[in-house]
Parts: sequence; C-alpha cells; structure tokens
Amino acid sequence: MPPRRIRILSLIQTVAALVTASLLSDTAMALDWRIIQDQIGTQAARVKDRPPPSTPLDPSFQIEAAEGRQGKVLFEEDFAEGSIGEYAGHPGVHLVKDPNGNGRCVQFSSSEFRLKNRIPIQPGHWIVIHWKSRTLSNTGAGSGDRGSSEGAFLEISYQDAEGKVVQPTPVPLPLGSAIRKASSAEVNANWEDRTWSLELAWGSTSRHTTTLPPDARSIGLRFFHNSEDQTVTLIDDLSVVDIQPAALQMIADTIVEHRQLLTTAVKNIRALPETPETRGWKQVVVDHSDTTAVQLDILAKQDPTSGAFIHGSDAPLLFARRLAEAAVALKSGLAHPETILTFWTRPIPTIGPFDYHARRGYDPVGVLPYASQIEGELANEVTIQACRGEFEPISIALWSPKNLNQVSLHASDLKGPVGQISASSLDIKLVKWWYQRNLRRNWHGFLVPKFLLNDDALVRVDLQEQRNYLKLSFPEGNRYVDPPSYDTKDATGIEEKIDAFPLRDSDSLQPFDLIGGQNKQVWITLKVPDNAPAGEYSGDLIFKVGDRELARFKVILRVLPFSLPAPKTRYDSSQDYTFSFYYRGRLAADGEGKIGFETKSEQQLRAELKIMYDHGIVSPLLLPCSWGRPFFRRELQIMHETGMSGRPLQLGRNVGNATAEKDLERLRQHVRERVMLAREYGFTDVYFYGQDEAGGELLFSQIPAWKAVREAGGKVHVAVMYDWVDKAPEELDTVIAFGGPRTTWATARHRIGGKITSYAYPHTTNPDALSYRRNCGLVGWINNYDGATPYCFMHNGKGVWNDLDETDYNIAFPTANGVIGTLALEALREGADDVRYATLLMKRIREAQSDGTAAAKAAAEEAFQWIEKEDFYTADLDRVRSKMVDYISSLSRE
Repeated sequence: MPPRRIRILSLIQTVAALVTASLLSDTAMALDWRIIQDQIGTQAARVKDRPPPSTPLDPSFQIEAAEGRQGKVLFEEDFAEGSIGEYAGHPGVHLVKDPNGNGRCVQFSSSEFRLKNRIPIQPGHWIVIHWKSRTLSNTGAGSGDRGSSEGAFLEISYQDAEGKVVQPTPVPLPLGSAIRKASSAEVNANWEDRTWSLELAWGSTSRHTTTLPPDARSIGLRFFHNSEDQTVTLIDDLSVVDIQPAALQMIADTIVEHRQLLTTAVKNIRALPETPETRGWKQVVVDHSDTTAVQLDILAKQDPTSGAFIHGSDAPLLFARRLAEAAVALKSGLAHPETILTFWTRPIPTIGPFDYHARRGYDPVGVLPYASQIEGELANEVTIQACRGEFEPISIALWSPKNLNQVSLHASDLKGPVGQISASSLDIKLVKWWYQRNLRRNWHGFLVPKFLLNDDALVRVDLQEQRNYLKLSFPEGNRYVDPPSYDTKDATGIEEKIDAFPLRDSDSLQPFDLIGGQNKQVWITLKVPDNAPAGEYSGDLIFKVGDRELARFKVILRVLPFSLPAPKTRYDSSQDYTFSFYYRGRLAADGEGKIGFETKSEQQLRAELKIMYDHGIVSPLLLPCSWGRPFFRRELQIMHETGMSGRPLQLGRNVGNATAEKDLERLRQHVRERVMLAREYGFTDVYFYGQDEAGGELLFSQIPAWKAVREAGGKVHVAVMYDWVDKAPEELDTVIAFGGPRTTWATARHRIGGKITSYAYPHTTNPDALSYRRNCGLVGWINNYDGATPYCFMHNGKGVWNDLDETDYNIAFPTANGVIGTLALEALREGADDVRYATLLMKRIREAQSDGTAAAKAAAEEAFQWIEKEDFYTADLDRVRSKMVDYISSLSRE
C-alpha cells in the first residue's frame, strides 16, 4: 500500500484493537450500521476547534475502529506524477516542489483550484475528505473589513443523479455548497493535516453545514481564497474516502467474535462441577444456547443494512455476551443464588463521542435494554467515597436470561468500626429509559436512560412501536395513556388538570419486573449524614422475589475526613460559583396545581424547589418574576424555608428600556419595593432582568433602565448571545453568556466589576448527562466563570410529558404530588460537587503556599500545576475527582 493511503486510512483507524461489544454499547439498535458509521465518521473527522486542537478526543469514543478496517477510497491524488489531475487550469495554479522535498504539490493564490471531475458518492454513507495544506505567504488584504488574510477555503458542492445542484439543509450558501477552512491564515513552517467529514443526513434538520443532502450523488471540490487575497497556499495528498465498508466489516467481525464467545461460554459452563450456583446456568445453556447459535448464524448471512438485521440483532448478541460473563462469574466467585448477573456501572457514562457541548448527534449512552458493553464491570460489590453531607450516586445493572417478576430490593444499615449509617440514608430508585425526540436525526425518536422512578410501571415503553405510555391513577383504577400533545402552536403552555391527568409516582420504591434478556439499571443516592465519623462502612443491597434471595450486592462507603465548602470561583475564592436554572414555576391562584411547567400547588412548588436545592441549584432565576401578584411573598417564604435565602434573588421579567423620567422613577420604586421584600426573607442582592438575548441597538437602549435599577439598590442580569458578550455595557452586572465559556470574556467582565455565567451550554433539550456535569461544572470553573444558568428547569413546547412532539426544555418532570428527576439532573449535582472539591483543593493549596512546610509547599505546587493543566473538556471526571481527593488528603490539616 502506498504511504499516502496509509495516511488516509489512519483517519478511520485507531491503535486500539476492536473491543467486540464496543459497537453495541449504548445503542437502542445494537448493530445499526448507520450508527456505527456515524460514530466512525465522527472519530475520523474530529472537530478541531471545539474542544481546542490540543485536546485528545480518542478516549471519548465508544466505537474504536481497529487496525486494518479500511474505507473505500473514492479519490486520491498526491500530484507526484507531475499533473494536476484533469483540472483544466487557471492562471496562478502551478505544480511545485514540496518544500520538504517529498514530491510535488499544488500552489495557488488569487486563482481557484477546482477538481474538473466530480466524485460519485453513495447516499447515506459517511464521506471523509482529507488533504494537507501549508501557507507560504500572507500578503492579502482580506475580504470586506477583516483586514488580513483568512487563508484558503474548501467548497464542497452537491449534485443529484441528473446533475442538478442540490442544497444542504439548511442552506449555508445560495449555490448548494458548504465551505470549510482549508488552510491556516498563519504562515506555516510545516504541513497541516485537514479533514472534513460529510455526515449522512438521514432527513436531518441539523444546522451542521457538513450535512450531506440525502439526494446528493456526487460532490465537487474547489479550493479558493477570498476576493483580493494574495495569500499563497499549498495543497497536497487530497483524498475522499467512503467509510461504510469499515462499518460493515466491523459488524461482520462482531458477529464472528460473539459466535466464538457463545461457543466458549457453553463449553466452560458445561465443564463446571454441579453445584447450586452452576445448576441454573447449566440449564440456561440447555434451554438457549442452540437457539442463540442459530440466530447468530442467520445474522451472519443477512444484509446488515436491512431492517430485519437491525431489529433482530439485539437479543442474540447480548445473550452471547452475558453468557460469557456468567461463565466468568461462576469461576471467580461473583455468582448469585439465582441466574442473575450484577454489574457496577458508572452513574454518569463517559464514553461516546463528545463534540463541543454534547455527545455528537445526541446519541444515547448508558444502560439501555440491549446495551452489550456496560461502562463498568461485572461485580457484586462497589466502593465509593464521599464527604459528610454529600450526596453520592451508585449505579447497578442487572441481567437475567429469564423473566423475574416483582423483584424487591432491601437495603441494610451501613456499619463500620466508627459507627453506623441508617439504611434510610440510601434513596433507591429505578432508571427508566424512554423515547426522546432526536434533534439531529429525523427519527421517530431514540431511546435514552431518562427518569429516576420509585414505580417502574409509571412509564411503559414499547420497544417495537418505539412509543411511551404513562400510568394515570384514577379513583376507579389505573389506566395507561399516550403522553398528551397539542396540535397547534397556540396550545403552547397548556397544562393538564390534575383530576384529568393524575400522574403520581409512588412515595417509596416498588417491586419491579426484570425482563429476561434485557438490562435493568438501579440507582442509589447515598446521603452521608452530616455527623458521620470518617472511616469505612459497609452494608448490603438484597434482591428478592418474595422470600427467595436472588442476589446480594455489597456497598462499601469511605467517609472522608473533611467536609466540602460551598462552591467558589477559581479567580476569587470569596465569590460564589452559583448553579442556577431558569424556573417558571409559580403558585396557582386557586391553590390547585397542574401537570405542567408553570402552575403549581404549594406541595408541587416545595418539591421542585427542594429537588433543585438538594442538587446544588441554590438560586433559581424566577421567570417570569412577580410584578405584584399576591403570592410572591408566600413563594419567597417557601424559598427561605427550602434554604435558598442568604444569597441573591434572581428575577426574570424584562425591566424594559424606558427613557422618560416618570417611567424610570416608577421602575426605581418597583425595585426598592422588591429589594425590601426580598430582604425580609433573608435574600441579599436582587437581580432584575433585561431584554432577553438582545444585541445591537436594543442592547444599549436599556442602559437608562439598568442605571435606574442600580440607583434603586438592585442589580441587572440578562442572557446575551455570544456575538455580543464582549460588547455588553458595564451597567450589566451579570452577563448570562450564550455558548461555551471563554476565559477572555470572564476576564473582561471581572475587570469592570461584573460577573458572567454560562447559558445554553447545554439547553435542557439535551438528555446527555455528561454534558451537565462537565460543562456546568469544571469547564466553567476553569474558565473563571461565576456559575451556570441553563434553560430551563421545566418548560414544555406542547405536552410536558411528551418528548416526541416538540423540543422541550425539561430536566425534571411534574407530577400531581411532586416532581420526577432525571439522570441529567443527577449529573449536574456531580458537576456542582466537582467544583466544591476544586474549591477545597485550591484552599488547601493557598494555605500550604502561605505557611506550610517545604514539603507541603512542594505538594501544593504539584497540585496547582495539575489542576491548571488538566483538560476538563475531555478528562475522565471520576478520575479527576479521585485525584482531587488524593491532593486534598495530602494537604489537609483536618
């Protein structure tokens, strides 16, 4: 193989060997070739600037292409033969010697370099374009008011089978094309590898300009500079690769390997001596192994792109994997009294392609019914560590080859040499997956681990129909219904009356059914008592059917010898790092709440404020704020009783842009009244909201009103779009900045005495838990932000319990008697705790640097250098937490 092809194909390979089940992990359809090539395509064409170019993204990919997995080369040219392909030529395009002495390359400046012939492509395939570029000189005046060269660009144009131009959706340019930076604006001493992946569309409504139009059958490539730009650019090693063959080969290899897994597992289990533990699994081999082997043989002969294959591959592949794990459990002492397997799993999954602020395409990860690779390990115990007063999650996955009905779970007290922690400190719930509207792909929905329930039967999911149903508790009995939706935009905001929609979760964990052949996830939140002595404790989780024990799982807790402070900012340890949410809940005028995002009974409001507070959201942004409603005082009282006073009160209704003195004085009076009322209930400052996401003239027209607010003792905050963050006037006390955190923005705001929090990073339309822990936590903290303010705690577009009808902004869901949390909300609490650990570590570092011993100062310097250099965009946050604990312990004076 020529060296140039090795470079091309290396983009769709990794040095890691293919882990058999990695293809299967966390997809509702285990071997869907579309998902596989989607993931490989993402891996091949990593986003270079979000996260930064220095960030190694490989560890975040759940599907790793092995050595030798090749795509189909559709076009390649290294210009070594002394031609420019079939390009007719424009003035200024030349073949020149590679400055490094490796053959020839293309040089162009004022002209364009266009391939004469178009490249045929297949619909629905990922296409990867690769080239090398190098900027020799930068003498251009640039285009428009840019003032300097931007380097070269690559334009990809699309045509259908008849040669007609087709448009990407949405259209980035009027000519049915998409544009990518092709070279650096900086003069380069070396070649730069460049990649662009034309992702399959699948009827996508994505905003990605790289989306391949579904009716495109060929692409054209054109390199160019902006008008009047005289920069000289070199291009070499141009190639176009279709990576679908790699995906199909990985599928074929996976079936073969699972067939081998099954054969070996059957042999090993049959060879085991007859014992009470092995007897049940030996019968499973008798009952199921031959059938599963036949199913795998059928899969090997089927078309992997067919619906029959995609929907029929789940069960046999998972069974083969789990039977192999059962053989391991029997040999290693991890077997249980019944044919059931238990796994410790990461509560917040870390695998999966992580692009910018979310896993690419909102692809699901976590413990799904047929997820073959669970991010964790076969186990019958787990060890966790936590501080006094901390909430710490534990995740356990179950699997059995047979149906087990009405499984109950019992927790013992945790006991140790230093004391005992009551079983009541363990809040046990079941994770319920559910079909969610996919924002990137035009599917009916995709399956995602979503809710934490006491009653597993509250939500029923039909995997064949891909639909969700809800259990309503009427006086005459229970009834399952479709989640409600509404036909028109005029219905936005409709909320269900409780008597017509009596959706209630149980107050405590109910027995659940474990479906044979499917995974089931159990979630335990351990609240360490505030007075628990440091040391080790242990107890058991016991799974039963009736009085018959199925499995026993040991929990080991290490209570750390220090307590966590409130989260503080990195740039100033005296400033709070505040976790917030836009929140629309308000007390109902008649006292009767509804099932919706706004109208609350007192019981519902208390429950929602408490779940926020317990998850670190101590200062919700009340939207809309009360302008004289009679219940505002009562709402403040409930917030005070929840623990939210003692800090600023954030109000969310637009104060307007008045300029007339009488209007400004009316505003000042309103502010004075609100400030006085807030202080009655222990709130410190009161923030008033500007015009949401305003820019330009509208942004600056609000300055007189903002000045009036500040003159009356209030402060001002508002969400600002990313292109206006660095232009926001100093009269704005807190900028709620759209998009990813930027240290430069934070520095600029702090220089004028202001604050900045992140917004839309992500919106709560994104179900991916990791993005909340990562982005709202240490990513914001390390960029010197003052907190995170996602939109929204709860806001439905049509039906609040319908995630398929329209985009909803819900990280929690309302019930008649309270609220149901989600994995995303749990992840945000972990992000808040990450910042609390970082806060404590920085405190220990400062103390050691100030008056510690020489050894302590050296240890403090090591810790400081680590936390400053750690890449929180892609770091394994569980390992980061453990590292912080180690450093805190070594520097601790407690």
